[in-house]
Amino acid sequence: MAGTLFFDKNHRVWSSSSNFFCDVIERAIKKCGGDEAILKTILTDAEEIRILAIYEHNQPNIQAALTKRVLEAAQEKLKDLRADPTVHPEDVRVVAELADLAQAHLSSFRENAPD
Repeated sequence: MAGTLFFDKNHRVWSSSSNFFCDVIERAIKKCGGDEAILKTILTDAEEIRILAIYEHNQPNIQAALTKRVLEAAQEKLKDLRADPTVHPEDVRVVAELADLAQAHLSSFRENAPD
């Protein structure tokens, strides 16, 4: 089984094993603050169905916050993977790809933000 994260409709999509997907989503949930109940709900639902479609949330601030939490979780997971000498390089590549996609998506919010 796989998990898929859609940043947008066109080209930023990440798909991986359910284990990686769930681990990243669980880490993202843990990074949510007490005032981010909506994010926790969205992420919890995504973990259950193994799909997170960030672009489907109409509020740009929710999209940006979800992207930020996913980026933080991916960076943490990547750090853990790189610290383990027994981890296969492909596992590192997959999570690094997610971090790169999340960073690019987060940057697109900054570029499109009103002045």
